[in-house]
Amino acid sequence: TVAVQDMKVGKFSLNLVGFPLSSKDQASAGTFALSNPATRWISGVLAQLVPWCVEIPFELKTVNSSTFLPSAESGDLQAGVLQLAVDTEIICDETCLHEGTLDDRGLRNLQALQTVILYQTLTYVYPYQPINLATNLRVLVLSNGKSIMENDCDLYLSESSVAFLARIDDESAASFKPLDPMHTEQIRQYLELARHMEFSVPTDVSNDISDEYAALRREAHEKGEPMMTQDDLSLIVTVARLVSISKGEPELSSASWKEALALETRRGERNTQAKAARAVASANPPK
Repeated sequence: TVAVQDMKVGKFSLNLVGFPLSSKDQASAGTFALSNPATRWISGVLAQLVPWCVEIPFELKTVNSSTFLPSAESGDLQAGVLQLAVDTEIICDETCLHEGTLDDRGLRNLQALQTVILYQTLTYVYPYQPINLATNLRVLVLSNGKSIMENDCDLYLSESSVAFLARIDDESAASFKPLDPMHTEQIRQYLELARHMEFSVPTDVSNDISDEYAALRREAHEKGEPMMTQDDLSLIVTVARLVSISKGEPELSSASWKEALALETRRGERNTQAKAARAVASANPPK
């Protein structure tokens, strides 16, 4: 993520939709430990691959009793949950959010997290004037339905993935073997190189993207369909950048741009199908 004229370019918060709900009797009593075996398994895998990983369960007791922002209102600066090292991966578990009431502190905590997701900014609360500082945190939200948080990208999991996650319980989650140490180190090195790779967009590719954006909007207008927005374009460019970097390309290629466009089309189709299937299931609950 880099700042360009007060805008954060390259940020990519992801909401994966389709995780099983955590039952109330699995609640972790206000701690930051994930109680859902499926989300805990995902978190455990990621923790082996990234430098820093922090879990935030959306349990009401946890959210209402914690302090997400660093604060000096009482004198000395007290650390907040979101006061984290650069490149920390935040894994938010929304599957444990059950009916109840968010109090004022809980609302302020979720607003603080939303600000980090949208603007990569963290507020330090001082007695007379808050100070906003830039941060660089990666956010992954795991949820059953679309998240209550606004994210850069939401992706409904495939039916096979949803079925697999639904079968994970405490016993099976504990039985999963950790990644092979040699492969784990190789993946870590790959991710570290990708994270710090210098990247640029050639002028000719930029012009091609602008032309295609205009053409896609014109085509959608002629068909009476929703037109691609600047936010849609920004997301696809970000995905294209990630696709290029994943191949070790130091600059955006036309092929990676086309691949990102195809991925976005497939994501839209899957999300539409998943939402339709859920609507049918809700209208015809099992007897």
